[in-house]
Order: sequence, then structure tokens, then C-alpha cells
Amino acid sequence: MSIANQIKSLTEDIEVSYGTRTAAVSDIVKDTHRTLGDFNREHEKMAADLKRFLAADSSGRVSEVRNLRTENTKQLKETAKNLLSFLSSGKSERKEEVAELLKEIKGFIQGVEEESEKRADKVKGLLKSFGEEHQERTALVKRELSSFQKNLSSVVEDMRTANSSDHKLARAHWQNLAKVMAAKRAGKSIPKPLAEMGVPVAVKEKAEEAFEKGELREKVLKVIQANPGGIRLVNVGKALGVAFVQVAKPIKDLLAEVKITKRNDEYVPS
Repeated sequence: MSIANQIKSLTEDIEVSYGTRTAAVSDIVKDTHRTLGDFNREHEKMAADLKRFLAADSSGRVSEVRNLRTENTKQLKETAKNLLSFLSSGKSERKEEVAELLKEIKGFIQGVEEESEKRADKVKGLLKSFGEEHQERTALVKRELSSFQKNLSSVVEDMRTANSSDHKLARAHWQNLAKVMAAKRAGKSIPKPLAEMGVPVAVKEKAEEAFEKGELREKVLKVIQANPGGIRLVNVGKALGVAFVQVAKPIKDLLAEVKITKRNDEYVPS
């Protein structure tokens, strides 16, 4: 088919379809107007019905609202009453609980105070006991120190006396030796041995012999036992007829053996 024929056929179709489309659009417009009219009528009817409904039920709604408000007010009052009653009863119970708690706390504090007082009294008693014991120990130490000082002084004095006597005796022996040597050189007779501290040589030799055999210590012990009230070193020597320096060693041994003790300047049996 030529282009001219095709164009001709197209124009004929457009012409035919135009009438069809125009008729269809006209029908649509008519249907639209008809539908809008129906909508308007239905809306007006609904508005009228609603207006009549609202006008007819207005008094009922007012009454219903009033009843609802009354009921709500009543419920609120009842709730308020119950709440006040609950709070009032709870307050009373809380007061009782607080009072009981305060009572318990007061009792606990009182118990703590009583226990503290007991402990304080116990501590005071212990401190007092410690103080008394300390005083007793202090007094005992003082007495022991005083006794020790006295004994020490006595021992030192005895040692000084013994050393002095020993020195005198040594000096006498040395001087006697000088005389003996001078006599020998001069061909003279030799001087007799000196007596020691006023004690004859024979007595001294006998005492030394007895000491070596242990007899002197036993005699010293018997002399001290015969004087339970106490006897001085010099008097022990006098009682045995020997120089007191000769009984110093036995007395020292007897003290070490705890057979005798020293009290002040005197010796007493243990």
C-alpha cells in the first residue's frame, strides 16, 4: 500500500473515532453529574438526620453527663475517705513502730553504757592492781638493792680489812727476812719467826693445817650455827682462836654452798 492510501485510511479512522470518543466523553460527563447529584442529596439527608438525632438526644446526653459527673464525684469522695482512713491508720501504726524502735534503741544504748561502765570499773581495778603490784615490786627492789649495797659494803670492808691485815703480815715477813739476812751476814743468831696479827705461829700453823684438812670450815659452820642470832667475822676468828683472815675463805665457801647467809655484817645459819 502506498503512503497516500495509508494516510487516507488513518484520517478516516480518526474521523470515525472522534465521534465515538465525543459520545463516550459526553456519557462520562453525564454520569459524573448524576453521581455528584446523588452524593449531594445523600449528604444533605445525612446532615438532616444527624441534626435531628442531635436535637432529639440532647437532653439525654446532658442527663447522662450529669449522672456521670455525680457518680464520679461520689467515687472521688469515697476514694478520698478511704485514703484518709488508710493514712490515719497507717500513721497510728507507724507511730507505734517508731515508738517500739526508739524503745529498742534506748535499751541498746543503755546496755552499751552499762557494759562500758563495767569495763571501765574492771580497767580501774586492773590499773589499781597493777599500781599496787608495781609499788610492791618497787619496794621489794629497793629493799633488795639496799640489802645488796649493805652486803656489798660489808664484803668490801671485810676484803679491805683482810687485805690490810695481809699487807701488814707480808710487810712483817719482809722486815723479818731483812733481819734474818742481816743476822746471817753478821754471823748472829737468827730471830724467831714473828707472830701474825697477835696470833702465835704455832696456832697459825695449826689453823692452816686444819683448813687444809677441811676441819676449819666445819668448825666455822658450828660456830655460826651456835649463834643463830648472827656473828661477825672477827668474832668467829676469836671463837676459834685464829686470825679472822683465816676464816674468810671457809666462810666464803659456806656462803657458796648456801649453808650460811649474811645479814648486814653478821653471818647466820641458812
